[in-house]
Amino acid sequence: MTKHCFIANIGQRDLQVNYDAVKEADPKLGEKLYDAGQKKNMRVLGGLILKHFEMVEPFLGAPILGTALRELALNDEMPDEVVLVGTKQTDKKFFAGDTFRSAEVLVRLLETRFQGASRFRSIEVSGTPNDLNTMLEEYGKVCSGITAERVHALCTGGTPACNMALSLRAIEFFGEGCTVFHVAENAAVPTRLHIGRYIFAQHRKIALERLARRGDFDAIAEDGGYAKPVRSLARAAAARLNFNFKESLDILQQLNGSCIEAPLDKLREAGQILAAGNHREASLEEVYWNALLKWRRDECTDYLGRVWRLLEGSLQNVIRPVIGCKITDKKIKRCFEDWIEGQDECRKYVCEKANYNKTSRLTPTMPVLTITLSYLIKNDPELLSKTGLDRARAEKLYDAVKALRPLTDLRNASVMAHGFAGVWKEKILAQVSSADGEQGLHDKLRCLLESQNIVPGEDPVACFADALIKLNGEMDYDSD
Repeated sequence: MTKHCFIANIGQRDLQVNYDAVKEADPKLGEKLYDAGQKKNMRVLGGLILKHFEMVEPFLGAPILGTALRELALNDEMPDEVVLVGTKQTDKKFFAGDTFRSAEVLVRLLETRFQGASRFRSIEVSGTPNDLNTMLEEYGKVCSGITAERVHALCTGGTPACNMALSLRAIEFFGEGCTVFHVAENAAVPTRLHIGRYIFAQHRKIALERLARRGDFDAIAEDGGYAKPVRSLARAAAARLNFNFKESLDILQQLNGSCIEAPLDKLREAGQILAAGNHREASLEEVYWNALLKWRRDECTDYLGRVWRLLEGSLQNVIRPVIGCKITDKKIKRCFEDWIEGQDECRKYVCEKANYNKTSRLTPTMPVLTITLSYLIKNDPELLSKTGLDRARAEKLYDAVKALRPLTDLRNASVMAHGFAGVWKEKILAQVSSADGEQGLHDKLRCLLESQNIVPGEDPVACFADALIKLNGEMDYDSD
């Protein structure tokens, strides 16, 4: 595989002939060359030079190519291979202007001027060189036949269509490994055109917005084309979506950027609460937003896992104060079992509704907690008051739990729990009776929170996305 390739369009100005010097050495040949040059018959001119190359070579020049290659040589960037592209049309009316012979001459000339530095060869393109669509097809063939890690594309000689086609195709095939060169008239050094950098920067800008809005922060973090602060912020976002709140907070605390300081402060504040792990309402809200993200991304099995946790967490949240179990106490199972053993009427109610044996030891499973909440609503307003909910809110929570309860069966049959059954949106919606489809499903999830006096704030995905887009817009991707 060629590591570094130089591709150049050959136009009518690329091959320079000192006609007066040739005439002095060989008047007859000099006249023929001069006549062909005046008539711009490049086929005849190139053919004559090839036939008499050894004699004519001292009087030849390659000003455009020479300038570009000398610059590369000075910077220790001399390519392994040099490919010169000349035109060879099929329409006889335009034969005179074809440059494939000039390309063949220049191959031999450059081999003598840059001995041992590179391999030189010429390629022919057919079709009308002024037709961009045709040239795009031709240069697609040229670039597809070259395997290189780095490419310098000299787009000066040749027609505007040829130069445009070479620059676009070279960028397409070789990506950021491509540098487009231009040699202005009488210039001592070539100009490096940042066409590829601009195109890829614009592409990444659009891609970042799309990925950020979708919550695909990992993809942004892994793309070395983005600035380090952008990638760091994306890593913080990805960590938070994976519930790695400590890592997310650590990254956020190391970031700074005046353009996004306000959103960073909000994200840090939320990160501190979540990382502490003792704010039940904030945790439930985080799971809610994460569930909606999984739905948007069609990650339905993960979505069911989040719904399960919302249901279980919401029930635990309202039952904890009733049974005297603090938020920081992780032993809710023992607390509940001890509490309900002393609640004869509640225990009897739960066993009857769940079809349990009267002597069964009741553990805080989702069905048991749901029935316990029902008992409190219907039979014990004093205990219900300990939940912090009035009867109306408690009924609202109970109704939302009952409506979403069928989704736990899907979850249990999936790889998220005990089975291997497939899960998709239509299957989920079919389990939840709602005339409003997706919106009705989302409303029931939101109801779980609002019935507990938890009002969802800003979507963290949207917060991170806005900050990323703004921060990326402030980065300077044009400087060397």
